[in-house]
Parts: sequence; structure tokens; C-alpha cells
Amino acid sequence: MGSAISKTIKKTKVTRNIGDYLNTSGLPPVHTEVFTSHISPVTRIPVCRCWKSSKFPLCDNSHQKLEKMGIDCGPAMLEIRKRF
Repeated sequence: MGSAISKTIKKTKVTRNIGDYLNTSGLPPVHTEVFTSHISPVTRIPVCRCWKSSKFPLCDNSHQKLEKMGIDCGPAMLEIRKRF
């Protein structure tokens, strides 16, 4: 059964050699500026990471009890931007 699947998979062609330099455009290794085309209103939604929220998947600050015990599990912030 597994041999039938392996026969149908095609090998991908590698277009560079091992050890070739990836940054051929000379870009800086770390980005220091954020480019945005338009400034748009942002909606920020806190998403629960501790699984203790009564409004899960939204955060209701239940993680504060865990943070007092030394467990770092604050919410993840989801940003929603409108496209122009």
C-alpha cells in the first residue's frame, strides 16, 4: 500500500547547489522598518492562550492568576486591518 503512494510522488528539482548563498539581492539580514501601503484602522482582538477563559477563544484576563504563579501565558493579539 505504501509502495503505491511512493511511486506517484514526483521528485522536486532543486535549482541551486548546496552551500549557495540565498540572499542574492544583498538585502539586510534583519528588517528594521515596516512598510505599509495605507494606514488603515486596526481592530485588535485578544486571543486566549491559557485555555481558562470563560469567553474562549477570546481572552477575559483569566491568565492573570497563572502569571502570579510564574506561568507566562498572556493573550496573543490578533490584528485585523481593512484592505483598500
